[in-house]
Amino acid sequence: MRLAVPIALVCAVFTLWVYVPAAGAAAPLLPDLTQETPYDLGVVTDGKRHHLGFASVVYNYGDGPLRILGARASQDDPTMTADQVIDQDDGTHLRKPGIGELRYVDSITHRHWHYLKFDTYSLRRPDGSLARPDLKTGFCLGDRLTAPNRGPLPGRPPFGEFGSNCGYDSPELLSMEEGISVGFGDDYGPQLEGQFVDLTRLPAGRYVLVHRVNADGALEEKTVANNASSVLIDLRYRRGVPRVTQVARCPLSATCPVAPALPRGRATRFAREAFARAFRSSASGLSCSEPVNGVATCSGTASGAAATVEIRYAVAGGRLFWTYVAAAGGKTKRGRVGVNLGRKTSVPVERQASFPPRGTARARLAYCPLIGRG
Repeated sequence: MRLAVPIALVCAVFTLWVYVPAAGAAAPLLPDLTQETPYDLGVVTDGKRHHLGFASVVYNYGDGPLRILGARASQDDPTMTADQVIDQDDGTHLRKPGIGELRYVDSITHRHWHYLKFDTYSLRRPDGSLARPDLKTGFCLGDRLTAPNRGPLPGRPPFGEFGSNCGYDSPELLSMEEGISVGFGDDYGPQLEGQFVDLTRLPAGRYVLVHRVNADGALEEKTVANNASSVLIDLRYRRGVPRVTQVARCPLSATCPVAPALPRGRATRFAREAFARAFRSSASGLSCSEPVNGVATCSGTASGAAATVEIRYAVAGGRLFWTYVAAAGGKTKRGRVGVNLGRKTSVPVERQASFPPRGTARARLAYCPLIGRG
């Protein structure tokens, strides 16, 4: 339903779609929104302001489509109230009302209806506190690309259902439908409208770029365990220009880095090194228990005395360590050793003459994607 229709007809359609089945009569086919890890990071600077751009994708790996239906009583209302329409396995539908709003956004080639706060971006300090928010105005949801194969998806249609431009150049609409089909995704490239966070005057250090879909939990899904992914970056400055390094990627986690599992073999290797560091001697008869809740307890002999050591992983200041507490001969020593997170990637820097003030025609041209992509 993408054209303006009398409000009575809109209400009639809603009435038909509201269905409350008897207990056990039908099962909902819920979407499963999966947040892809941020990618294609890049810095754009005019020498005074600095933006960290990124691409984002949300896939639907669920049993049914994400279907958003917005409506308003008259054109005097600036927003549509958004409902989620849920398919059921007997062909009927349920509706969850009031899950958000749709707003018409006028930005040159970006003139269409946005579902607000579907996906959120934030730059956070390692302790989780907010360093910089996003500036995204909303999302025109659609089947932009096929999701990577991750197993059978019986609900995947042969072709995407949501291919409209979200009411392009139609601010007069009283209703609008948009969404993501099973097995499809909605993607946005870096530095498009709102696809960045502002680094200007941000202190050097480590930060976590977090993308999270359905952050307010308004949408019904199979699970929310896969709703966030993140990237750990290191920010430095050279002659006033930010230099960003991607340090680690953390799929399906809002925190980065993530402490890995600690198998007993690795714990034993760390325990040997811990004894050498703590007591400057090798351990004999070393034996480690199977780790419990990420902690391994090891025992042996060091310098002729009975010795024990606890090994675990820890994250501090955006860095991953393995830590130890070693005891022998009445002495206790503690320490930590940094863990290499793997290959680091330098983020490219692009210079441009200036950033137009937001809200101007030049700004809209600079930040807005092609029709149907925002």
